Amino acid sequence: MHCHPCVAVAPGTARAMTDTAPLTRPQLRRLLRDARRALSPAEQRRAARGLYRQLAQHPLFRRARHIALYLPNDSEIDPRLLLREAQRRGKHTYLPVLHAWPRTRMAFQRFEHESATTGPGQLGRAAAGHGIGQGVVPGTLNGRRKA
Repeated sequence: MHCHPCVAVAPGTARAMTDTAPLTRPQLRRLLRDARRALSPAEQRRAARGLYRQLAQHPLFRRARHIALYLPNDSEIDPRLLLREAQRRGKHTYLPVLHAWPRTRMAFQRFEHESATTGPGQLGRAAAGHGIGQGVVPGTLNGRRKA
């Protein structure tokens, strides 16, 4: 079975052992989404705490003055503990905002506090001129996607 090196596969979601063709990007996304959805709420909370413990002490996070994160959707790992920690440490925090539908492009909006109404389309315009430093995205450690 061929799997992406950073992929943990939930029971019942793995492809047949005889299938050795590399996963396409849509197949990998579907596999990861299915694995996330298979996690119980307790497992999701445990994963969020693990993300927080790993990244809150990472040198990139500790040095950064600007941190871009996301609000979880569709069983994505919840980075809000990390978001609150970044704000507690006085870092500027940003969330992604989609613009110019249907030719969507992503920009980042400065995020100062979480409220019950924060959700898709509720953040307003993107913060112009606010540069975001090196990003750390899922599946990476140094901000660069693995080939």
